Amino acid sequence: MFIGKDGSFLLTQAGKKGSTLVMKRPEGNHTSAANGNGGNGTEGVLLHIPCLLTTPKVAISLYKRNEETKRLTYELLTQNVTYDPKKGFTLQFSSFENSLGQYKCSTAKGRKKDYAIFNVVEHRG
Repeated sequence: MFIGKDGSFLLTQAGKKGSTLVMKRPEGNHTSAANGNGGNGTEGVLLHIPCLLTTPKVAISLYKRNEETKRLTYELLTQNVTYDPKKGFTLQFSSFENSLGQYKCSTAKGRKKDYAIFNVVEHRG
């Protein structure tokens, strides 16, 4: 859990250095998600990122790290993304490999800004 050092408004299950969400590779048509909930195979791979706010009227955005550049850059995610204030972000991917990577939840209200990092990795074992 993280609350900003200045008493800011972002509340997540991750700290600044990040939390790791572990995904299991789907078997056949079965999908899976980082929180352990699967799907029925028709929607692709679902990923749940538990990025939650203490103040509901604050804007929140989700970014994914661009792994193709040497510099640390993030791209704003706008497609196939929904946000539920009680659960966080849900993302839909067409393939398992596309869901892996580093995500950044970011909020801002006036001069207050905050973020949390989530690393999504494949379960090995």
